[in-house]
Amino acid sequence: MNNTFQSFGNTVDSISRFEEKVVRNQEWVNWGDLNEFPSFLYDMLDYNPTHNVCVTAKVDNVAGQGFVDGDKMVNGVQTLNEFFRELAWEYVTTGNAFIETVWSNSRGEEGLAGIYVLPSSTVRVQKKESIDDEQEIYYYCENWKDYKKKNIIEFNKLDPTVQTYRQIYHIKKYSPGYEYYGSPGYMSVINDIRLAHQISLFHLSNILQGGLPGLWVNFNESIPDSVEEQQKVLRMIEERFSGAQGAGRTMVSFSDGAENAPQITQIPTNTHDGYYTEIFDLTTRQILSGHKVTSGLLIGLNNGGGFGSNAEEIETSFKVFQNTTIVPIQQDLMAQLSPVLQLLYPNEQINTTIIQNQLL
Repeated sequence: MNNTFQSFGNTVDSISRFEEKVVRNQEWVNWGDLNEFPSFLYDMLDYNPTHNVCVTAKVDNVAGQGFVDGDKMVNGVQTLNEFFRELAWEYVTTGNAFIETVWSNSRGEEGLAGIYVLPSSTVRVQKKESIDDEQEIYYYCENWKDYKKKNIIEFNKLDPTVQTYRQIYHIKKYSPGYEYYGSPGYMSVINDIRLAHQISLFHLSNILQGGLPGLWVNFNESIPDSVEEQQKVLRMIEERFSGAQGAGRTMVSFSDGAENAPQITQIPTNTHDGYYTEIFDLTTRQILSGHKVTSGLLIGLNNGGGFGSNAEEIETSFKVFQNTTIVPIQQDLMAQLSPVLQLLYPNEQINTTIIQNQLL
């Protein structure tokens, strides 16, 4: 759900939830208002380094050193360890993981021939006609933004009794209020991630504009007859003071007056020194909290002390992080993944104990 606020004529949107949108005469459920929410979550990985490192740290620790029997092959090119790391990336980033399952010729004896992780951005869930309906179908498309020009492939859910060669198994993180898709664990801090990204862009923009955050230029002379002439003056000022990167940062007005010399006023801000630093620090703390990262030291954020003074905090934080964040994710994934592994290795006992990461 996007909440919008009006600020001096500009619309500012805040994201608190995503919408599971059921569209008439459409078999699948849109993931987000524009059906592009998972792609947005992918893009968010590049929005802010703290968010990126938090996701990476969670994936690295969820995958750990791999399974005891992690060298087993799950398809023609991937081991179980490689598959599980890819699965963890999707699950931590989007709250969902879609597994394509390929059956062998002899289902009863050989089970599955291979399993593959599909990007969450490519799969959509079939809508239910009633609350009692079972989820039966998934839809795959390389680009849902242009789905009318792309092929949509229909998959059955994983079911040994259904005689289709390729099926899909859906792993999702349960969140109240969502019926079709899982929600990422950091959903509550998406606006903080976006805010930190915008602060970074703001400072970059100021530098590219030559350090002039806002100007008001008033010409005390007759007003140009046409809008085109006024815009020409505006472009000349912008190119002179801020360059092409800073278009739209300068206000220009015209008025009839006796004096011909222009007035140039730099618009003061209502922010004090260090305002953006404080906001950036706040968003960083919020992002760490949203990811349940117990200390910034775990992802390389220094609190000002040396390694020796932080050693005890690192050790304690790592134990808490493992027990309260990583292990629950591992348990959730393995509980939902186990039925697939049993079909993949029907005649083998596979040790899926994860070798946990350790502090150096």
